[in-house]
Amino acid sequence: MNRLFLIAVCCLFLGTTAYSQLGNQNTYLLRNLDNYSSYSAIWGYVAPNGREYAILGTNTGTSFVDITDSANIHQVDFVSGVNSSWREMKTYSHYAYVVSEGTNSGLQIMDLQYLPDSVSLVNTWFYSGYTKTHSISQSGPYLYLNGGNASPNGGVAVVSVVNPTAPVKLGQWTTEYVHDCRVLNDTIWTANVYSGRMSIINAANKSSLQFVDNWQAYNTQVVSTHNAAITDDRSHIFTTNEISSPPGRLYAYDIQDLDNITRVSEWQPTGITSSIVHNVEIYGKYAVLAHYSSGIRIVNISNPAAPVEAAWYDTYPSSNSASFNGCWGVYVFPSGKIVGSDISNGLFVIKTTFSMRDCEGFTNTAFPPTFYDLDYSGTQYWTRQNVSAYGTGSGSAKFDFFNAPAGTTQSIFTNCAPTKAGTYLTFDEAYAPYGASFPGPDSLYVESSTNGGVSFTILAALAGLYPSGGELNTAPATASAFTPNSAQWRSKIYSLPIGTNKVRLRARSGFANNLYIDNICIQPLATPVANTAGLMNQGMFINSSPYWRLEDTVSFYLRKNLAPYILVDSARSVISGSPYMNNVLFNRALTGNYYLAVKHRNSIETWSSVPISYTRGGTFSKNFIDPGASYGDNMVQLIQTENWRGIFSGDVNQDGTVDASDVSIIDNDAANFAGGYIVTDLTGDNFVDGSDFAFADNNASNFVAAVKPPGANLIPPTIQSDQAPPVFENEMQRQKYEEGKREAAEQKVVAQPKKQTYKEYLEMKRNENMNKSLK
Repeated sequence: MNRLFLIAVCCLFLGTTAYSQLGNQNTYLLRNLDNYSSYSAIWGYVAPNGREYAILGTNTGTSFVDITDSANIHQVDFVSGVNSSWREMKTYSHYAYVVSEGTNSGLQIMDLQYLPDSVSLVNTWFYSGYTKTHSISQSGPYLYLNGGNASPNGGVAVVSVVNPTAPVKLGQWTTEYVHDCRVLNDTIWTANVYSGRMSIINAANKSSLQFVDNWQAYNTQVVSTHNAAITDDRSHIFTTNEISSPPGRLYAYDIQDLDNITRVSEWQPTGITSSIVHNVEIYGKYAVLAHYSSGIRIVNISNPAAPVEAAWYDTYPSSNSASFNGCWGVYVFPSGKIVGSDISNGLFVIKTTFSMRDCEGFTNTAFPPTFYDLDYSGTQYWTRQNVSAYGTGSGSAKFDFFNAPAGTTQSIFTNCAPTKAGTYLTFDEAYAPYGASFPGPDSLYVESSTNGGVSFTILAALAGLYPSGGELNTAPATASAFTPNSAQWRSKIYSLPIGTNKVRLRARSGFANNLYIDNICIQPLATPVANTAGLMNQGMFINSSPYWRLEDTVSFYLRKNLAPYILVDSARSVISGSPYMNNVLFNRALTGNYYLAVKHRNSIETWSSVPISYTRGGTFSKNFIDPGASYGDNMVQLIQTENWRGIFSGDVNQDGTVDASDVSIIDNDAANFAGGYIVTDLTGDNFVDGSDFAFADNNASNFVAAVKPPGANLIPPTIQSDQAPPVFENEMQRQKYEEGKREAAEQKVVAQPKKQTYKEYLEMKRNENMNKSLK
């Protein structure tokens, strides 16, 4: 915060306030705590057990508030500090680092590992010439101390906290006064409040910071580049301009070309032009603002050139004036709780009426994405890739089983609000095994925790098996590093235990082949409801109720409505007493549009004429008996007096056609007087005879076959991408690379046996009969 005067606090009191009368849009208040005379910045900490704590700056120290239980939000400890109206903090590991503009305030280091019991001040750190700091930033085991006298001219100083309680000052940049900074990888973006500029600093060598460039965020007559935040995909930076005349706004700049940084938008709260913006934080597609007298503002920045206000909560309802009163800082927790610090009114804990956490589709290049993290040591084998599930997105997460040594275990995980009944984890995955020389198995463990990761429950253990059959497998084995095409993905769905607050995907390498994950969602889903389908069968038809001669099992399939029509879910039902089955239950499918396909053990597979609209938790009715209900109207009219349609009988071997091979099998069983519940009994009378042969013979002569949407019969080729590194990390990687080359070279095309045509079958039978008559 940059102000040239002291704030006079006019109406101070102790206690808690409900503030139910405050203005809001798409938000609601959980708690307001107002126990001190004035407040400054705020940050957050999530303990290993999943409990969430707000860290709140006050004029006399730092307050720690447990916000985990919405009905019991309360302060758990307080650490005193030098009296000051400025106090900011960040966390690393289980430590909080707190700075202030107060004289001789130094860098306070507080141990959080004993929360909720206590917070202990373990050190107040100084170095030569350093006594106070204006603001603090953090990235990995490094702190960035901005303004104050942390460095000459009020620049930025880099401090290592590799040893968290014994910091070491490394380098500094002192050209301009730095009010705040944002750090991405090895780049520092500094907000130079007095010049209106943003500077870009190379911090690859943190002991020797190198200036790269700067650009004028605001004109030199109206300066106050206060702070900034960068979008997850690193394409845009949002800056705040803390001035009163004209009132400061939020600005967005395109930074994809550092030689041509351009402003693309500016934003003020809906209907308010007088209040001043203070701080901005970015969480996925939302910018969350502390907007002084306008309170907490939440802005959808999916399109940075056209920000749209999504929600707000006014922490300072008495005014929207251009004054430095109201909301100072904001922080968003994995649970979705948002905390804001109001200079006069204290801590506000709110939630939005919508989820700020969309499904994670890895569309942004940042990895791990917002709200996700990795657990690994050594080489990182989880990375982001550009391929996407079903070819409909722009990214996915990959675990490099192909190069990860056997036994390597690494996880991608996320925290979430404690789940209620009916909450599910869903994601898409793609995996192909490698070969006989390196069969794996590779494994993915789907795990949930109700205690923040102290312990986990395994929801599923998915194995990638060679040559096939693994629950992880979605594509055939390939003797090179696997990259999936759009047809080689499958969906997974798992019910989460009530109270789940952490989900983890744990990969364990068997040194086989690559795994891809996309579209991870933690979301409440409706309980599936049984659906109704009407169906008749050519061979088993009888012209009276129940219209099927034999009770029999029918399978239904939901397939995506776009080529290659990936199978999403299946259901089975029994025809009994009626041609209408009202217990067709799909457990896995999500709401969407799907083709409905039906299969029977000796009939032609039949698809719906158009995709049906399926709503999870709702019901649909599909009547295949009506004319035109099937794709290509590929059904037989059962009797002349009615327009009833039935699925064609005779596909005994289930290859999608009724041909000589089916007729031959039926003919053989009839000649041997076969009977019982067997596939060649098309009429359902428990006996194979001329009536069964007649159905198959007629359909074969008419070339009856399954009719499907274009592309449904095409399987795109496996994409094989040689991703072996030119310099191998170990001998096993070299052997695997050479073995894959050898296997690929030795692969031969296997000639498929020629199917006998129906004409050839008739000729064969004619010859057989002639030979018998000659004898």
